[in-house]
Amino acid sequence: MTTGRLERVLRECLAERAGTASGVADPPPLAAYRDRDHADELSATVRRRGRRIRRRRTAAAGVATVALVGVLGGIAVLPIGEPSGIVASGSPALPVDVVVPAGLRTVTGELVDLAAVGPVAQASRTAGGWLVVGAHPPNRSTLWYVPNAGPPSPLLTGVRAVVVAPDGRRVAWRDGNQLLLAPVEAGRLGPIQRSDAPERVVPTGFVGAAVLLRRRPAGADDQYDLWWPDRGAYRVSGGDPAVTVYGPLPDGRTVVGQLPAADGERPCLALLDAARDLAPTRVTCELPLAPGGRGTISPDGRWLVANGVFEHWFGDLAGAGNAPAELALVIDLSTVFGSAPVIRAAGPRLAGPVAWTPGGLLLHAGDQGRLLRVTPDRVPGPDPVVDRLPVPETGGNDRLLVVSGSAG
Repeated sequence: MTTGRLERVLRECLAERAGTASGVADPPPLAAYRDRDHADELSATVRRRGRRIRRRRTAAAGVATVALVGVLGGIAVLPIGEPSGIVASGSPALPVDVVVPAGLRTVTGELVDLAAVGPVAQASRTAGGWLVVGAHPPNRSTLWYVPNAGPPSPLLTGVRAVVVAPDGRRVAWRDGNQLLLAPVEAGRLGPIQRSDAPERVVPTGFVGAAVLLRRRPAGADDQYDLWWPDRGAYRVSGGDPAVTVYGPLPDGRTVVGQLPAADGERPCLALLDAARDLAPTRVTCELPLAPGGRGTISPDGRWLVANGVFEHWFGDLAGAGNAPAELALVIDLSTVFGSAPVIRAAGPRLAGPVAWTPGGLLLHAGDQGRLLRVTPDRVPGPDPVVDRLPVPETGGNDRLLVVSGSAG
């Protein structure tokens, strides 16, 4: 094992061992998110976390010394942890559909040919097949319906920024100077709703009945807005400039996003009210989030999985004098505004879409052609279980794309 490879594995292992103190009380209900009178005790939490982080840094430094001594002696010595649940190499059993270089590998082991689609930007399971967004430069997309049996057929061609709803029943896109929305049923688009829109405004997701939009003003940070098609044409709001939107909570009204920090340091996690132009209702700036990083919300609204900054956990040891490394974090949203936020490492940084199983397991693409399966709520202990599942017919440099709506 090379020194560079060892350092990467060491950082990953250290990240997976980083956790918060156990014994956290049961989380408050979702309604507590919007209790504006709820006392914010994070300042005391930050002080306690600082003491824990310093203790972890000392322990991590000792582990790193042992590992490096092993390298010098020709033997790689790594921290001992629980074994991961490796699926036998070549096994066709996967917990989620995955797009691989050869096509779409299904949970039943079948390989669906996507040669007609070209590079895939997004794929969603829907009734009778899949909705697949193909990326075609410059800045154009094609939406395909891929049936369980039969060749792919295009539904939209040469349009901009196609997004598919999590349930696969709605599609939004931009074409020319218009925003458009349509239902999808049996591989066909239904009646289209449309609205004129300013330049640099594109759909990026859904919040209940609304389409989430991203505005990219020239020379400014991204801003987010909502288009409510049932209320008529899109009108630009005066909402706060969120730099990232992770997604909505199950109430269809509360959106979890990221606001820029006033001091220019860490970004802030915020709960935004969709009914009031995404106005923030709760904000905390004490989480180790990566600025503008990728993330998503679990279907039950409990967990945020997002990219975090490694150095906030291990200081100089993690970055080794280089740019701060990132890793995936699972964050218990019902604790982030209380006295003991629950934050757990979840393997390498998110690089694409994720999926959640009905049982609450997180699936996202890792490195070396592997799928990561994360159990956020590990009992006992504060760390999640991260299993690495090899995907058949993929290599170390192959890119995987998790298919939403397909986890079993």
